[in-house]
Amino acid sequence: MVNFLIIILFIFSTQLVFSQENDPYAEIADIIASKKTPLDECNDYVNQKGWEQFVPINVGNKKILVICGSSTINEPPSSKNFLSSRGIAFDLAILDAQKSYSEFRSNKISEKISYKLREGFGIENKDPIKKDDELTKEIEENFFDKLFQLANLEIDKKMKESELDVSENQDKILEEIKDISQSEVLTKTINTSTSISINGLQSFKVWEDCKEGAKQCKLAILAVRTAEQGFLAKSLLKPTSSFLRGEPSKALPEKFTPKQILANVGTRIKRDENGDYHILATSISLPKTETGQSEKIAYEKAKTDAFGMIRRFAGAKIQSKTEKTVEQIFNEYKNGENENEIIDKFNQETESLSKSAKIKGIKIHDSGSVIHPANKELVAKYVVAKWSIGSQGQASNNNMEIKKKGTTSIKKAEPIQQGTEIQSEEADF
Repeated sequence: MVNFLIIILFIFSTQLVFSQENDPYAEIADIIASKKTPLDECNDYVNQKGWEQFVPINVGNKKILVICGSSTINEPPSSKNFLSSRGIAFDLAILDAQKSYSEFRSNKISEKISYKLREGFGIENKDPIKKDDELTKEIEENFFDKLFQLANLEIDKKMKESELDVSENQDKILEEIKDISQSEVLTKTINTSTSISINGLQSFKVWEDCKEGAKQCKLAILAVRTAEQGFLAKSLLKPTSSFLRGEPSKALPEKFTPKQILANVGTRIKRDENGDYHILATSISLPKTETGQSEKIAYEKAKTDAFGMIRRFAGAKIQSKTEKTVEQIFNEYKNGENENEIIDKFNQETESLSKSAKIKGIKIHDSGSVIHPANKELVAKYVVAKWSIGSQGQASNNNMEIKKKGTTSIKKAEPIQQGTEIQSEEADF
């Protein structure tokens, strides 16, 4: 009898193991997990943290805004243009995050404009509008009032053309308010204005899926914005005597590892052991030939690009110096101009203005050579630029704009580890 029971138990356990090994749902789960994109990883990371995208959230004693952005590296790893295409992809991922945020905020801003228009024309608002968080207000302060003025002028113009008395035609005014608030021109103007107004965005964390022999690689960036980053963006253009300090972190390494260099392309915020904030920008450039002169040119390009990233961190604060920016965007959409062309135009203007802006205290923190694991034949040059309120004050005191930290090296780096998926460590905020 005992032997019989043992045989039965053996058969049952064998069937159970067999059924588990052939569980179709388990296989599907494995397939889904293996096909996760960097954007999926970014979204999962946000969810695991218990955060919410697009709206200011409390993390410790701070308010932060987080947005995932993604892009594709158009050139395959085997291409000589792979690293330059990769650099462009980092910029596009940030732009994707900005675009996602602007599309999310579009309806909210339209509602606010509609509410304020009704209020301005003396029409009672039945439903009170929810007040925005201070972080949201700070991002939108550059353009909201101008958008409201433009919408108000459009309604006034239509009422005058129709020769209607505002005080006696509230139904007509309500109709006009609805039309302008929901119009394609205003929606596009809101999207573009929001996108170019988010200054102080940093690449908080990066995910990259890029294997040797791949036809196409993908990456995602978790963009983060805080009030402190907004303060730093303003301080880039307008030197301040105030000293921003947060919780102490680790001392900044004098030399970054190759994996850190590859994963930290773009602009990031780090606090040092004293809690002082630093803006770090990493850029990579590939020499066209193996000559010393070509290496120097690549190094200079990486330096120029890294310095430019810090300048662009000021973003909207630079663009806001251009008078009637929002009005110009509005009028160009009214004239039927292409959305991508308008955005490119204003990005180029911001780039041009950032180059001429007198930003003091940008330094070279680290430089050298680096190899991407997906193509070990390409030995690129990198530069890590650094700026802080302290370095700005030092530069102002010394009446200098750019001061190098010691000597810079463009020696070849040691080969990096063989991993094919790059994921950065977290930055600070």
